[in-house]
Amino acid sequence: MQNKYHNHNRNDVISLVPEKAKSILDIGCASGTLGYNLKQSRDCVVSGIDNNAIYYKEAKSNLDNFDILDVETDKIDYMYDCIILADVLEHLNNPEELLNKIHMNIKKDGSIVISVPNNRHWTVVDGLLNGDFTYSDTGLLDETHKHLFTRRELQKMLWRAGWKIEEMKAIILPGEKVPEYGNEVHQNRLHIGCNDRAELIEYYTYQYVCRAVRANRRDKKLSVVMPCWNQLEYTQKAINSLKKALIHIDNEIIVIDNGSIDGTKEWCEANGVIVYRNEENLGWIKAVNQGLDKATGDLILLSNNDVIFPEGFADRMIDVLIGVEKAGIVGPLCNNISGYQKIPVGYTNNKDMMGWAWDEQIKRYEQIVETERLIGFCMMITKEFVEDVGGMDERFGLGMCDDDDWCIRSNMKGYKNLIIGGSFVHHAGSITMNTLENPNALLEKNLKLLQEKYGDTSPSWEDKNETK
Repeated sequence: MQNKYHNHNRNDVISLVPEKAKSILDIGCASGTLGYNLKQSRDCVVSGIDNNAIYYKEAKSNLDNFDILDVETDKIDYMYDCIILADVLEHLNNPEELLNKIHMNIKKDGSIVISVPNNRHWTVVDGLLNGDFTYSDTGLLDETHKHLFTRRELQKMLWRAGWKIEEMKAIILPGEKVPEYGNEVHQNRLHIGCNDRAELIEYYTYQYVCRAVRANRRDKKLSVVMPCWNQLEYTQKAINSLKKALIHIDNEIIVIDNGSIDGTKEWCEANGVIVYRNEENLGWIKAVNQGLDKATGDLILLSNNDVIFPEGFADRMIDVLIGVEKAGIVGPLCNNISGYQKIPVGYTNNKDMMGWAWDEQIKRYEQIVETERLIGFCMMITKEFVEDVGGMDERFGLGMCDDDDWCIRSNMKGYKNLIIGGSFVHHAGSITMNTLENPNALLEKNLKLLQEKYGDTSPSWEDKNETK
């Protein structure tokens, strides 16, 4: 972990170390200059770790304690109020593994402070445009860097490792000429039109420095119930994305296979998915109720199999469902659905969707909209809700209007149906329904049933595409 960056003040890093932190560990401390300056500015004990013995004498002089350790293979002793990883993560073989490991070395209410280079800086992008990706002794393309970071990828890595960012700073080098107006980058051959000013600033950011604390543990188990009737290609994409998105949540994925003949059951069994098979297509509603009976989680996510789940989609849904009084059914925003859940999107393919959705969820994180109607392509509820309100009404047969019925029953029991702005999923849309012989006749039949059941209180089926 040779570190060429610690032999100066690093006031940008020090400014994010909490004043209340009394015991501090600087990983990759080199000569201990950062820790020495930290000790001059406040009353604290600073220990250091580095794997290079060349720093031993100077670091011992500058710090209260110093050890020669390789943090990727050696055990870190003791617990600290704050651990600093300044320009360290990019040098490691597995930085995410270290971020997971140091949870045990942080005291309650402790934090970590991190700095990483930003490889979205215009000089790196301009070099790629010219066919150059040349490593050097120092800088953004230091020859000892093993990992490249951008703002978004740093955020996602910390999220996966169970950390919540409290504060993040974009460090722009002195002398960097950031355009005063507009949202366009013009550097050499590089000409980029940015979506907004924030994106433009990312191209001129040299480093990101952030402070993070332990994320709230979502210790309730989540059962995912996914009815399927063929369409294995979509099921595979949905489940593969789910496994990544639920990496830090105790979960089980239950597929109810409605007599598929495309290998759905075999693929699920081979990939660690719980699968129950019906010998014929009993429809969405019957399959959902079967899944509700099988689910062992405190929380239940009902989903179509033509959905792709970005990282972070479930976190806000869970927090709202268990934190908002009388939250009944919660649903995400979406690209392709009727009603208020549909929003305009800024991507054209699934790969771009993942990054766009991450930023959009952060942007809309605090938004919660109460609504009469949520669409059943993706809903989250609690086990207690099912016990109180009951499952889906199987009189609606293969599907359609069953979600309206559930939302009405939810409201009648005093629950709130909520659209969660901090959650987005991609929906291909009606992949299975479009294979039915006459879906319009099914819709007409179920609308009539809904009207008979509730009279004038039944919701209209106007296609409301307003953006919230």
